[in-house]
Amino acid sequence: MTANINIPEEAKLLVKEAENIEIGDPLYEVGKEDIFQINIAEKLKIKPQNIFQYLNKVIGENVKSGELLASRKGVIKTTKVFSPRESIIKEISHLDGIMTLSTSGKNASKKHTTKAFFKGKIKTISNHQILVEIKNPLPVEVRAIQCDFGGEGAYLTEKNDYFTIDAHQIFDKVVITSELKSHLAIKCEAIGAAGFLFLKTKIDNDIPDATIIADDDFKKIVEERKKYVLVSKKDGLAIFYD
Repeated sequence: MTANINIPEEAKLLVKEAENIEIGDPLYEVGKEDIFQINIAEKLKIKPQNIFQYLNKVIGENVKSGELLASRKGVIKTTKVFSPRESIIKEISHLDGIMTLSTSGKNASKKHTTKAFFKGKIKTISNHQILVEIKNPLPVEVRAIQCDFGGEGAYLTEKNDYFTIDAHQIFDKVVITSELKSHLAIKCEAIGAAGFLFLKTKIDNDIPDATIIADDDFKKIVEERKKYVLVSKKDGLAIFYD
């Protein structure tokens, strides 16, 4: 069967159609927010409190690389300040005369790479979505899905599991349990769980989660104990597979 994975609009994909992908392979990269400042008052040789008299742009405005930010006409020449790269004006201070700008997305100089949280074959890539083929699937309906997530499954189905789990069992894995209680959630988050799948809970989590709708589906999941799980928000499914 196939599953849909959403990709951010500003992301640069690092995979191609018909490619086989493993968990941990580079999937896509996006630009981190990069904050930088320009001392407008210093460059124009003006008093900081007068900065707004010389500006060509305002807070919140998008500017292109090389676009004029501020200027001051002199007797002999006009002094100009240009944006060094495409960015957004975040703040302009009349106290120190400094303009703060930020770049993100494809314009950012710093990049963050997201690794694949699933394994399978890339069928198609279109409209910021990847369609991936999953072998030997066990799909179950889930709800309250925050985002796509997945990885290797960690089955905590016995009471003793709650007290004996360690980082080796949980780190970067999706915790599967009948009821997610606060003490278990706190411990799993602290040792690096990738997400939660459960039948019921009364708490909010800081990592991705989803609720398994049917008791019978949960029993089947525990019986088969497939190694991996992929949760697709668009499909409304948790797909267990080997």
